[in-house]
Amino acid sequence: MQSSQFTIKDYIDILLRRWRLIIIMLLVIPPIVYLIGLRLPKAYRSTTLIIIEQQQISLEYVRPTVGTRIEERLQTISQQITSRSLLEKVVNALNVYGSSKMPMESKVDTMRSNIEIQVRGTNAFTLSFKGKDPEMAMNAVNMIASIFIEENLKVREQQAAGTSEFLENELKLIKGKLEAKENALKEYKTKYVGELPEQMQANLASLTRFQLELQTTTEALRSAEDRMVIVQRQIEDRKRELERLVEANPLQNRLDALRTQLTDLQSRYSDKYPDIPRLKREITEIEEKLKNETESKKDEPRARLNTDPLYQNMLNHFNNIEFEIATLKERQKGILEQTKLYQQRVESIPAREQQLITLSRDYDNLKANYNSLLNRKLEAQLSENLEKRQKGERFRIVDPANLPQIPYWPDKKMILLVAILLGGGTAFGLAFLLDFIITGFRKPSEVEDAIGLPVLATIPDFSLFSENAGGFKGFIHTFYKRG
Repeated sequence: MQSSQFTIKDYIDILLRRWRLIIIMLLVIPPIVYLIGLRLPKAYRSTTLIIIEQQQISLEYVRPTVGTRIEERLQTISQQITSRSLLEKVVNALNVYGSSKMPMESKVDTMRSNIEIQVRGTNAFTLSFKGKDPEMAMNAVNMIASIFIEENLKVREQQAAGTSEFLENELKLIKGKLEAKENALKEYKTKYVGELPEQMQANLASLTRFQLELQTTTEALRSAEDRMVIVQRQIEDRKRELERLVEANPLQNRLDALRTQLTDLQSRYSDKYPDIPRLKREITEIEEKLKNETESKKDEPRARLNTDPLYQNMLNHFNNIEFEIATLKERQKGILEQTKLYQQRVESIPAREQQLITLSRDYDNLKANYNSLLNRKLEAQLSENLEKRQKGERFRIVDPANLPQIPYWPDKKMILLVAILLGGGTAFGLAFLLDFIITGFRKPSEVEDAIGLPVLATIPDFSLFSENAGGFKGFIHTFYKRG
């Protein structure tokens, strides 16, 4: 019964028992594998070196449209080189797979799997193609590189032209919006002229000026009204004075005296007193005379007023003051209207400022966007001209594809290493496998476990060793004793 636990000694025993098999396998398998590997189909690899030349115009004047770091663009380059359209052109032009009846998709996939791209430095990469025909591999690499460079130039020109056209269209659109905002801003400022934020100081200054002018005009109006009252009183006094001069008459004085005398007599005597009838007759006569004189002198006071220089001077002065008051009142009314107007402007400025900020912000954003697009459009035009004249960044073949003389596969060193590893693995694996398959007792402990009795002695198998193996003749019997 075999033990399930193995030690290093057990493995050494196995190697010693199967050493002939191991040596035979090591001598037979590696040469066979090596010979088979040398008969494998040969494959050739052709490689070309492509660099990225920087643009000839200084970057300070024209910025490139594509980054210059090859590591960042390797994925894009690989996709372009291994694109279906490019590889189909190469397959059809060079008849890479001859009379093979594979569908075009399979040919393209096979060719894609045989293409290898590797970065060299910071601005270069290698393009390799593996094939059975060295000349075909060289032609394929050269054609792929040429088509890639040509297509890349076309794509860059189209990209620059497309960018310029797109920016031109966007610029027209933004320009239309900008002009609309300019017109709206102009109309707004025209509509609310005088209420704009920048006119605040002017409005406040005008309001202060009109308030001072209103105060001055009000004071002047009050002074004129006071003078008018004084002059009006003077005119009334002069008019009464002139009327008194007209009314001063001797008959009136005589009539007054007689009336006084009559009243005195009537208070003391009766109407039969001789002097009373006489006084009454005299009074009647004088009244009749006064009545006639009054009718004849009816227009005399007005004539006196018209001819009196002092009265006329007062009257002219009164008229001047009256005209001055009317003028001051009209001016006061105009000042009040202007004051109200400027007050409304000052009160409306905060609302107009907020509205104007909104309009100006939209206008400024559009203007900034327009200027940015304009700069980009100019840069795009420069870039487009740069690409058309081939002064920009471009790919250039530095090292054309070589005609391979030695196949890269099969690799003799690799085949030899594989043969040795395969032979060694097969030899040792087979030795251990046979030892596990062939049953039997290998150690005294296995016998003791099987029969339940101790082993007193073991005898080596001298048939395993030849006479020349002097090292093995020194083996001696090993005795085991158990109490």
